[in-house]
Amino acid sequence: MNFINVGANLGAYSLFVASFGRQILAIECFQFNIIRIRNAVMKIGIQSSEVFLCETGQETFDYLNLPVILIEWDIGTRYDDRLHKVLKFFRERGYVSTSNMCEVLK
Repeated sequence: MNFINVGANLGAYSLFVASFGRQILAIECFQFNIIRIRNAVMKIGIQSSEVFLCETGQETFDYLNLPVILIEWDIGTRYDDRLHKVLKFFRERGYVSTSNMCEVLK
């Protein structure tokens, strides 16, 4: 275990640590927060293939109300076109894409 978040609230610290590939244990006793964490987060970890999810999963993302989507990627400049397609896909749905340092991605 790399990180234990006791009193996880809405999971902000847990998600931040998880974005670095660390295992986390989030402990929260308030039922409302647990439900929000479960319903508000979708993690996408299909290394370098996120663009295919965006191309085929449009109906899913248009149907679900997911305030937070966590995508871990390290596609670099070799897949620059994929990166721009993914960013465009989520931008069109009202999401703000940020780096792991919370810088807005253009």
